[in-house]
Amino acid sequence: MVAAFVAAGCVFSSCKKDEPAKPVITVNLDGTDRTEITIEQGASVKVKIDYTAEAGIKQIDLEQTGGSNLEGYPKTKDFVSSNVDKAEFTVGPLTEAGTVKLVTRLTDKDANTTNKEIVITVNKAKEPTAGEINTFANVLIGCLANNTTAGSSCASIDGKVYNLAAAKPLSAQIDFIYLDGATNPLSIVAPNNTVLNGLSAASADRVATWAKRNATKLGKLDVTAAAFDAMGNDAVIAEKVTTTAVAADIVKDLKAGDVVGFITEGGKKGMLKVINTVTTPAGSKSITIAIKVQK
Repeated sequence: MVAAFVAAGCVFSSCKKDEPAKPVITVNLDGTDRTEITIEQGASVKVKIDYTAEAGIKQIDLEQTGGSNLEGYPKTKDFVSSNVDKAEFTVGPLTEAGTVKLVTRLTDKDANTTNKEIVITVNKAKEPTAGEINTFANVLIGCLANNTTAGSSCASIDGKVYNLAAAKPLSAQIDFIYLDGATNPLSIVAPNNTVLNGLSAASADRVATWAKRNATKLGKLDVTAAAFDAMGNDAVIAEKVTTTAVAADIVKDLKAGDVVGFITEGGKKGMLKVINTVTTPAGSKSITIAIKVQK
């Protein structure tokens, strides 16, 4: 009797219909099957979610459960008859550092439910690394065509000053020249400025004869002398010396405490601070500056 009951039980069990598999959710973030990802501040994440329900999909839900608020959540999608579906969307750009969490839920027609959490960690953007600078203090530059002892041509790469004879063979290194006249008083000038063409006309080494006349860009800046003195790297230079702020080929009427930005033809950015000017006698006209320039 027992054997017969067991046998009957086996036959009964073998006729029982298999239960459908529970719903399945597969998450893909930026092309890789995973549910967690770390990105940099300001980036986006491409999300792809595949849903499978053997018993048929009744409902898909997607909601945000953590992090800075995203528009459009929660989302719900209902189905009359379907076994598979997918969702593809982009989250971001995410501009706030922190963690964003989404949860998607799949419910089948047998009321079985599966959840998957998506975690996006947003790292704070790295601050730009400040670059090194060269500093040259107390650089005295004489007035072109007036000063009889001090050179008028300056190379920002090393802070050296040259007279016309010495500057001519090194013209590719000269970034600015000092003038102090009735038309261009107390002025720093780019070598390519045409105002230099007629000056020191009797000299065989006059600027007009140079093989290279650099197109240095110049501009007065809203930077204090104290801020200039405090600079130990190029962070302020990179911020303030822009192609908009520094676009001229001459700056005039300079006085002690003024700060001038410059961009060399080679692309190096820097600042110079006026320490003092000498306007008389004519043969001693000069300007003393400090220079800070990107290495």
